[in-house]
Amino acid sequence: MKVTKRTVASVERVYSIAVVPGLSVAGWPAFLAGSEGDDPLLYFKPPQYRAIEIANRPGGFMSLWAFEQNGSNYVVASTDFKPGFKAENCRIIVYPLDEPGKGRCFEVGRLPYTHRVAVLDLDGQKCFLGSTLCSAKAFKQDLPVTDPALKKQYLDSFIKYL
Repeated sequence: MKVTKRTVASVERVYSIAVVPGLSVAGWPAFLAGSEGDDPLLYFKPPQYRAIEIANRPGGFMSLWAFEQNGSNYVVASTDFKPGFKAENCRIIVYPLDEPGKGRCFEVGRLPYTHRVAVLDLDGQKCFLGSTLCSAKAFKQDLPVTDPALKKQYLDSFIKYL
C-alpha cells in the first residue's frame, strides 16, 4: 500500500471528520473537519480540497454526520462541546452543504454532553441518533445517567425540521 500525505488545512484541536456520501471526483471523497476548540467547521471538495468554511461558531464540533435529504446535502453536528468536558450547553445543529455560509443552519435543540451523532434512514424517514456521556455534571469526572426522555424530545425536533 502506498500512502501519500497531503495537508489541506491547519485546524487547531481538530477532532471530528466525516465523509460526505455521494460526493466524490474520480474516487476522491468530499469530507468535513471540525475543531473541538474555536476553529471553524470546514468542508473540502475534490480535487482541489480548498477549505470552505461552513460555520465559524459556536466551535466545539465534537461529532459530524453528513447526509442527503431531498437532493440536498447537510451535516448534523454536535457543537459547543469544548475541551475539558465543557459541554453542558451542547447543541445539535444542522448545516447545509450545498450553499455554505448562507446562514441557513438550524438548531435542532440542546442536548448536553452529546459526544456522537448520526442520521439513520428508516423507511424513508430521517432519524437522529445521539450518544450522550451524561445529562449533567457536578464536576469533571462526574458521569450520571442520561435522561432518555430528553433524547426523545430532540429526535422529534430533528424529524420536524427535515
